[in-house]
Amino acid sequence: MRTRFLQSLLALLLITMIGGHWALLQSVAWVGMAVRFSQDTTLADALRKTFDGEHPCKVCQLVKAGKQAEKKQDSVTRKVETRLESCLANRFILPDAPARTHVLPAGAAFLRLRSEPPLTPPPRLA
Repeated sequence: MRTRFLQSLLALLLITMIGGHWALLQSVAWVGMAVRFSQDTTLADALRKTFDGEHPCKVCQLVKAGKQAEKKQDSVTRKVETRLESCLANRFILPDAPARTHVLPAGAAFLRLRSEPPLTPPPRLA
């Protein structure tokens, strides 16, 4: 029971981290708009009005503002991370590659062939 709860919580957190909450809110807004618009017109016209972008509801405007705020925050965070990375990159020095290299011999002499035939029947335990 506890592991199922923790797995559900982890899935919810991951969905929120990748912006899934905005997609869920937008979906709810679209369904609500389609239902509201279909009361006055046909379903086809209601769906057209829902998805044309010219008739946003309050939830659609909230989602748009939230996404824009997240983008602004992400750009500020990226600038800070870039500065931090450039600062740290100057302090670490990677060692040079080893000077000695090993060359393997070429040709068939390097490969050894097996002379004994395979076991018949095959062994039961490997």
